[in-house]
Amino acid sequence: NSVIDGEIQLDGERKGSPSKLTFKCIKDDSYKLELGAPVGFLWGGKKMFFGFIFDIKESSDGTYEVMCYDQRRYLKNKHTYAYKKKSATSVLKMIAKDFRLNVSSKCANTKYAIPQRIEDNQTLYDILQTALDITLIKTGNLFTLVDDFGKLNLLDLSKSKVDCLICRNTMGKWDSTYSIDKD
Repeated sequence: NSVIDGEIQLDGERKGSPSKLTFKCIKDDSYKLELGAPVGFLWGGKKMFFGFIFDIKESSDGTYEVMCYDQRRYLKNKHTYAYKKKSATSVLKMIAKDFRLNVSSKCANTKYAIPQRIEDNQTLYDILQTALDITLIKTGNLFTLVDDFGKLNLLDLSKSKVDCLICRNTMGKWDSTYSIDKD
């Protein structure tokens, strides 16, 4: 119930990073703005983002800059797993259970059972992405991990078809940054 002051920015990638929501707000005493608090963002009635506050920057003018991540942020934790005959879907559910993350009941079944795998001190995301990569190599089926408004979900992109061409001319307003200091 904070009053938004300016733009709300939602950033996301298909692989490797959680979605990030940033906004500036004016504190309202009816709501306790604190680290770890849940935040939902709806646009035109559509669920766009659900995550948790990770950073709060308070300014002398009474405004706060807030940065939130969806639960995929927790997949940056490292762990060791050894498993046999598990699909990527089963690997996701195993990780989610161990780290108390929510998984969608609509999660795609990747089906392919990975014979045996040892992942030593890897990020949870890398463990899952390796399982998805092995599935792609062995079956030709492409799956991706998303956060579906607070629930981890695997989507089957193998049969996806886009009926429009997305290029510089059809994207609308956009920015691009080039740097020698990054990847």
